[in-house]
Amino acid sequence: MTAQLEAIVENGVLRPLDRLPFLDQQHVWVRVEPLEAHDVQQWLTQVMQHQQSVLQRVPQLPDSTSDIAEDRLRGL
Repeated sequence: MTAQLEAIVENGVLRPLDRLPFLDQQHVWVRVEPLEAHDVQQWLTQVMQHQQSVLQRVPQLPDSTSDIAEDRLRGL
C-alpha cells in the first residue's frame, strides 16, 4: 500500500497530521519533500474558490445560534 500524507516537523521528528493506514511496528520507506509557501497559497486559493461556489449555491446559511443555545440549556 502507498500513502501520501501531510506531516509537520516538531523537535526534529515527523508528526503526521492524520492517522496512518499502516499497522503498528510496520516498516515503511519515507520520502520527505518540504511544502513550499506557494503550495500552501495555491491550496488556500482552491479552498476559497470552493467556498465561493458553495455560497453561490446557498447564498445564506441558516443561523443556528438559537438551536445551539437551546441544546446547551437542555444539557444543564
